[in-house]
Amino acid sequence: MRGLQRKKVGLLYAGAMPTAPASFQKWLGGLPELGIIADIIPLAVRKSADVGGSNFTQVAATIVRQYPSVDGFVIMRGSDDLLYLAAALSFSLTGLGKPVVVVGAEISAQRPGELSSGLKADLINAVQAATLAFSEVGIMSGNRLLRGNAAIRARSAEAGSFEAPPGAVLGRIDFSIRLLERTLRPTPRTRLVVTPLERRVDYVVLTPWHGTEALQRHAANAAALLLNTRTQSVLPSWLQLWLQTAAERKPVAVLTAASSVVVKSNTVAVLPAGTPEAMLAKLAWAAAMAKTPAKVSVLMAQEVAGEFSV
Repeated sequence: MRGLQRKKVGLLYAGAMPTAPASFQKWLGGLPELGIIADIIPLAVRKSADVGGSNFTQVAATIVRQYPSVDGFVIMRGSDDLLYLAAALSFSLTGLGKPVVVVGAEISAQRPGELSSGLKADLINAVQAATLAFSEVGIMSGNRLLRGNAAIRARSAEAGSFEAPPGAVLGRIDFSIRLLERTLRPTPRTRLVVTPLERRVDYVVLTPWHGTEALQRHAANAAALLLNTRTQSVLPSWLQLWLQTAAERKPVAVLTAASSVVVKSNTVAVLPAGTPEAMLAKLAWAAAMAKTPAKVSVLMAQEVAGEFSV
């Protein structure tokens, strides 16, 4: 009787590589636990200093290239922009049918052979999760697998580095990893492709120092603008006027906590839910996909990859 076929997991290092990519496999030799779980296929994408998410597209392209040869992926990334990476992948990997798990673990330039016990546990759990049957971009943090485009930074140390609302917790870890079927999205039936991301998106957090001229400058230099007004219980009248007039030629998405916000402009999407990181990545995706500002607004209002999970 033949034994069960071992799973293959592509372990993609997408951090600021302190050594040559070829030495990544040697580094993995210090983590024999991973080889017990699955056959590990080491991959390396050096973190780029370029702005505009070009490195995120490079990571997505590596996943598509290796997609036929593995059962799932784990991506090691420093925690600084991990939420942006996970969100970007959730939109750009159209037709994803295998698990992609992002974990906040980076090889230290000062101590390249070391990984803290907490990060080591997250990495081991991430590899285990990547052998399971789900088709989303997740983040492994502590004892939970989170939807990548709905996670936020944890407010307490007990939650690990990141947390998410109940509707975006994909799995829990006790003695093993248990997927929560009720929160998982269905596996798509389309083939995997990389959807491009618009690089010229801008993000502004509204403060008392902003006015129409400041927003106009941001909008003029961007293909699309994400405006975060969640610190405001009521949108200022000047902003509502600007959204209904000056914003007409550029797509604008507004994150707001204000109730009953109505903007009479088909180029403005009012978003009461969604994390800033996810909405910025989604705006980059929508601006690349749509041919008109009005279509960008329509796409921003629709749930695409579970990004409005609560």
